[in-house]
Amino acid sequence: MSGILLLTMACERSFPGDYTPSEQKVIEITARVLGQPVEQIRLEQDYRREYSADELEIVEIALFLEDEYAFTISDPELDGVRTPADFVRIVDRHRTQPDTQAADNDKNHEQ
Repeated sequence: MSGILLLTMACERSFPGDYTPSEQKVIEITARVLGQPVEQIRLEQDYRREYSADELEIVEIALFLEDEYAFTISDPELDGVRTPADFVRIVDRHRTQPDTQAADNDKNHEQ
């Protein structure tokens, strides 16, 4: 029981503030790839300027996100990534897009 409490406390320390699940996942993956503690990762900080990340590390983050969420990040999307928040927007857009497409398909079938 105390192990669960310690794990819960560690998670709370890892993510101060209110983060969505996609924000938490982007922060976790960013921290892992860049070798930084999750507490150091801020959504609006520039990968290159703040974390000295190179293009390969940004691609690696994208690959982990693609594996996690089972979608593909396009080259134009990846070219626009400057911050962890950019990845969060991509994840959120891809996660809601299938629902949008399904709704559009339902509308087309009704007509």
